[in-house]
Amino acid sequence: MPPENAAASYAISPLVQRDLPAVKELESAGQVFPWSDSLLIEELSCDHACHFGARIGQEPPLRAFILCRLFCNELAIHNLCTDPRMRRLGLATALVRHAIAHARSLGAKAAFLEVRSSNNAAMALYSREGFAAVDLRRKYYSNGDDALIMNRLL
Repeated sequence: MPPENAAASYAISPLVQRDLPAVKELESAGQVFPWSDSLLIEELSCDHACHFGARIGQEPPLRAFILCRLFCNELAIHNLCTDPRMRRLGLATALVRHAIAHARSLGAKAAFLEVRSSNNAAMALYSREGFAAVDLRRKYYSNGDDALIMNRLL
């Protein structure tokens, strides 16, 4: 059971290599189709990365993370994951906003992402944060799911 004031007491910080085990654990618990270990290692090692994690209060466990990269003047959101027990507390929204503010401070002019067309909760979150659907990639994911491409000007 999450603490009642969890959304008001979170801390966001950059992810580092030592966060990899916690990222892998959250990814396995929070995603229907988790990324492989090799993809997570590659992503956390990328030079153009801007990855952030959220923790509740002073508690050390990672509760949510966002994996992004900056390409020229665009932010690409690759992955957003929240501990299933910590959902609906605003952590994912806070991470998206933090990543966008960070990218904007570095001169980014737009943000984009791909989301499973069946992931209504994620699509609603991104829509609330100003993203709009711009295209559809049919059978984009390995299980045949379509990807909705969403974009937002910063």
